Amino acid sequence: MSCWIRMVVVGLMGASGLALGQTRIGPGTVRIGEVGQRTSKIEEESKIEDHTSDKPGEPIAGEVTIVQMRRMFLELEHPDGKVRELAREKLMGLKREDLKMLAKVVGEFAPLEDQMVDTIREIVTHVYLSEDVYEKEEKGFLGITMPRPSDEDRMQVMVETRMAGFGGYAGLRDGDVILDLVGQPLPQPLDRDVFIDAIKAMRPESVVKLKVLRQGAVRVVAVKVSARPAEKAAVNALAYEGRVQELLYRRGQEAEKYWKENFAGVMGKELKTSASTTSN
Repeated sequence: MSCWIRMVVVGLMGASGLALGQTRIGPGTVRIGEVGQRTSKIEEESKIEDHTSDKPGEPIAGEVTIVQMRRMFLELEHPDGKVRELAREKLMGLKREDLKMLAKVVGEFAPLEDQMVDTIREIVTHVYLSEDVYEKEEKGFLGITMPRPSDEDRMQVMVETRMAGFGGYAGLRDGDVILDLVGQPLPQPLDRDVFIDAIKAMRPESVVKLKVLRQGAVRVVAVKVSARPAEKAAVNALAYEGRVQELLYRRGQEAEKYWKENFAGVMGKELKTSASTTSN
């Protein structure tokens, strides 16, 4: 069976009749159905997930089926941006044990274009590391880096980078400017250290709603608060940053190994090595 026919068959049967438009899943542009045709269920979900929900994107209740996995995978290339974002959030909420099924689905559509490979890798890395065991304390942590106070020409509370496996990685985006906490207003203009202290005071596993500026639009984003890595003997902020960098290096190495062992072989082409991450 040709790649094009296989994609059409799996796309229609595996996605329960969901009709997608242009997709970059395969080596060329493929049309699966007509743009604009969607099931009423997807239309309803895309209206609900408007980035103003009280909760971050949640995984599917119960065990994920192969049909659901194919559907979420195909929706990563849906012409409707809200549907794509919802699919990404759901996939970010998978359990580590679900990744083997995702690898199977990826293999059905391989080879993928580079952009799709990057998206899948982002999801796999986050899901795998979200269950990583590390020394922690009962303080809140988002897992993001922000400009230092000395950077006078930049807004202080801006997301520079995100750390895979922590709540901020799934809910925020690089370049987001955090304006305030919803329901717990902070002094304005928002100070970097004040924001960090407010997050540290939160309970791990709780959900915080942040007012952010993203691509010129102000929106409210729900983010799950992670547990802060233990400070232990760190005597100052720089020493703590060093400890976090060590943790991130170890986690990055483990995620890289998992990716190579479980996904590199099903992608159908040589894959680039991911860049190391930094801490906040």
